[in-house]
Amino acid sequence: VEALRGETSWIVRPPPFMLEACDAVARQSGIESYWRFSPQLHAGGCRVLDLGCGSGIYSNAFAERGNGCVAVDRTPWVFFRAFLGARTGVQVECCDMNAMPETLTRGKFTHLISNLAAHHFRNRTAMFIRQRELLRPGGEICVLNFDYSARRVPRWNPVARIRNQFASQVRYNWGVLEYDHGGVDFVSPEEVAQELESAGFSTTVHPCGVLRELFFVRGRKN
Repeated sequence: VEALRGETSWIVRPPPFMLEACDAVARQSGIESYWRFSPQLHAGGCRVLDLGCGSGIYSNAFAERGNGCVAVDRTPWVFFRAFLGARTGVQVECCDMNAMPETLTRGKFTHLISNLAAHHFRNRTAMFIRQRELLRPGGEICVLNFDYSARRVPRWNPVARIRNQFASQVRYNWGVLEYDHGGVDFVSPEEVAQELESAGFSTTVHPCGVLRELFFVRGRKN
């Protein structure tokens, strides 16, 4: 009955490795990338909106540096995990990051962040334009994501293997949930940077390691 009504989210359950893989990437290079490429977060005193927060590992790390964070995820079991593990200074909300309630967007943010979740955004340029209005002057959108345009998977490259596992899962999810198919295949750091520039941001693109599988795209509000 739910499927006939168009509600098929109950069919797909992300495999257990997804959150653990996200957290492993965060511990290995993700959080350190924020300290390097968005140093204001390391200094503290920022207000952060974490879109697709997963376990909340990034928001918790930022809160430990004295930042205030609003962490958003729409998947109930992911939300509860983030909620139960939230540190002081982290507000966790269960809602669609493509359509957040006004109660979350009234105050301006210094940073909007997305970690391994850019492929979930629908019409990213339009979304970046909307998100621009949520930022204070000089605010930043930071997108940490795999380079999904790189399809070759060397056996010696564990990060590439995780990336392709993510890609396979997202392609399956999008097909079953009847979203526009194919988004994950075309998410590259250069494309995200171009979309941010079209939305009125000045951008920089940084590889997060020698393997150049993970990239940090930083867009600063002009």
